[in-house]
Amino acid sequence: MNVLHNMKTLELPPILSAALPGIRWPLEMEAPPLHFRSLEEMKQIRSGKLPDLELFRDVPSSLDSLFPLHETEKQTRHFGTISIALILLGHGLTDECHDLITPLSWPDDIHFAHGPSIYGQVSPSARTYASYVHSLVHRKEAFHHGEFGMMGFQNANYWSNAASSPTGASSLPHTDLYRELKSLAEEFADHEPVQMWCSTNLDDTSPVFDARMLHKLCANVLKQNPRDSVMQTFAERAVESEIRVLLTKTLRNAGFVFHDSVILQRQKDNCRVEVSTEANLVDVNIALSASRKVSSAHLNQFRTQGSVILRGILTSPVNESRALAAAAGLACRLLDSPGCRLISDANGSHNRDVVEVSFSFKEQTLDVGNEALYFRDGDVWVSEKNINHPSLTKYSFEAATKESPDLTFLDPLHGARGETPTTVVQWSKGTIF
Repeated sequence: MNVLHNMKTLELPPILSAALPGIRWPLEMEAPPLHFRSLEEMKQIRSGKLPDLELFRDVPSSLDSLFPLHETEKQTRHFGTISIALILLGHGLTDECHDLITPLSWPDDIHFAHGPSIYGQVSPSARTYASYVHSLVHRKEAFHHGEFGMMGFQNANYWSNAASSPTGASSLPHTDLYRELKSLAEEFADHEPVQMWCSTNLDDTSPVFDARMLHKLCANVLKQNPRDSVMQTFAERAVESEIRVLLTKTLRNAGFVFHDSVILQRQKDNCRVEVSTEANLVDVNIALSASRKVSSAHLNQFRTQGSVILRGILTSPVNESRALAAAAGLACRLLDSPGCRLISDANGSHNRDVVEVSFSFKEQTLDVGNEALYFRDGDVWVSEKNINHPSLTKYSFEAATKESPDLTFLDPLHGARGETPTTVVQWSKGTIF
């Protein structure tokens, strides 16, 4: 590989051009969480699973050859790093992208990052692009819990806010992002949900393109069960377009010249992702919302004591259909089961595959054993034992697999989320002191 010492007005080298057609953004429910490991450690983890392209065989070497460390213009190196990170992300190498982008966007040294923080040496423009790409890393993390105990989509919103800071936000290609998404929407002119989403979100008179709308779009697609396969395709293509627009700008800022179509043109796919057609008997969004309110502390209490009180699971209005959906979501989460089935009664069973979820539909204090328990509207008491209190509305569930008949709820996030942390150690980002 030739070392490029003068980055001004250079055409894209083959090592970069070859990687561009393969950029994609598949929405995978079972996508792995971030590993938070260094580039060297990720080589071992990938173990021969890298794309068969020169760029990916040795990322540090590729980066240093294209953008030498002794380069007199630091910003060329910074934007080059961001460009490589975007290409890695577009090929599913999320951790490797995270490793490269962290030193440019975070002020502290981090154990997995590729080198110490250079946050203070990065221009506002480069820092803004690095923060934007950082938001994409955590968008890909999706519903997994990672740094600071934050869910991926929550962390993505944090980094979108960082990218919209006044010092560098104007350098982002807002107009180009709107243009590419509106052009993409024309390909889905016959699909009403896509058109409704576009009419609500694509206001090109706004001075700022808000990446959070794509965070939300991806989250909603992942939560759908069954999924709208057309909406999923639109979301995947929308993020791919976003990556390609950002890449046109970062590569130019890294000193390359090319026609926009070189980056923006995609290679069409001949295959489609199969979408599950499993049906739920309850509102999936309500069930998932309830399950996300279960922390590691709740799980530990339930596992050790066999019961737990969960506060504010539902907001007003609390009715039986919403309560049933929330109860099903809680049952799957607490039983650590991919699905659950509503049964007539647990009948005092101590079977750990059976759980009772009892909702309070009003504010009340109940005498339970030797203590008085206070409930608000929307609070829940979950137990392995037979509750059967006349002032509570009880739902009994047993664990089930996705192949089981008569499923009440199939949890699309089973096995794809972490536990909400409750200790200082779990909240640590891993900063080097």
